[in-house]
Amino acid sequence: MLPCNYPGYSQHIDYLLGYYQEEAQREALSVWNAPNRKEDGEGIDTPAEHALPTFDYTVEESVEIKELITLCQAPLEAALVDVIMGKKTIKDWESALKTANKNGYTRLLEIYNDCYDRYLVKE
Repeated sequence: MLPCNYPGYSQHIDYLLGYYQEEAQREALSVWNAPNRKEDGEGIDTPAEHALPTFDYTVEESVEIKELITLCQAPLEAALVDVIMGKKTIKDWESALKTANKNGYTRLLEIYNDCYDRYLVKE
């Protein structure tokens, strides 16, 4: 299943508790979100230190990303679901991937990589 959001990254605790049915899931919230002593014994290891980075796209990149997601990523996700559900074959997936690449999917990946490279320079 492809998620429509990403629980665990930026969700309210009550929202998550509404979905987590197993006790282990609920316990994981406190384990993953509680500060712990660092392995080297120096200081505290906080969850924020392991958060995914926020990327800063340029205005032009943002516009291009929206267009490319509509042209490439959304149809790819639909094709993936069809393959998983057995409505289409893996050859149909390969065809969808070729179409996505023709429509600029590699450009979308370039934008993501460029943004990541800029992030690394800031660090």
